[in-house]
Amino acid sequence: MNNTMLHKHTNSSIKKVIAISALFSLVLIAFRIYFTSGIYLSFLLWNLFLAWLPYYFSNHLVHYHQQQKASWKLLILFGLWLLFFPNSPYIITDLFHLTNHKEMPIWYDLALIFSVAWSGLILGFLSLMQVHHFLIQKYGQRSSWILISLIQLLCAYGIYLGRYQRYNSWDIVTNPFSLLGEIVDLFCNPMSHPRTIGVTLVFSVVLMLSYLTLYFLTYQPKHEER
Repeated sequence: MNNTMLHKHTNSSIKKVIAISALFSLVLIAFRIYFTSGIYLSFLLWNLFLAWLPYYFSNHLVHYHQQQKASWKLLILFGLWLLFFPNSPYIITDLFHLTNHKEMPIWYDLALIFSVAWSGLILGFLSLMQVHHFLIQKYGQRSSWILISLIQLLCAYGIYLGRYQRYNSWDIVTNPFSLLGEIVDLFCNPMSHPRTIGVTLVFSVVLMLSYLTLYFLTYQPKHEER
């Protein structure tokens, strides 16, 4: 089996595992709703959908790049991917919702939230890998790693905005002035936002180390190396 065939086989296997993982998460959520007759944690369905969007956009980005589509189309897809990318790792913060409930054992809710978070995180990292390979082809290895590090920092800040400030990805369109004011205030008064800086820096390191682990565990075609 040559390198290209091996890469395609590996990619296909990963997609199957992701599908099974997501399906298992859906089963856990459905059973909880049925067993408790309540909708607590059902919001994870929406979060899982949002986590899938970056993977959708990165797939189209790669496809359009291979088809040598116009640069403006690639730019739009990259912008949409970057906008929705924080939704994937954001799900790990849903562990904040883990509490004791009489109608359901806490171990079940832990498995449920972790299952959804894992599916979302893997979807996000796979989309990041696709974008990374795209950036390597466009700008080379060194520049691509600088951009990936910056993306992780922006992603961590996005997680903070979503968890603590309750902003959503679409607020950049529906509530741009409030969001811009939040960002400007951070840059103008950084010492007034210790939690913002702490969450952003810590999560960016966690995400980068996690991505590096996945990146060096997966197969990389030689033609992408420079």
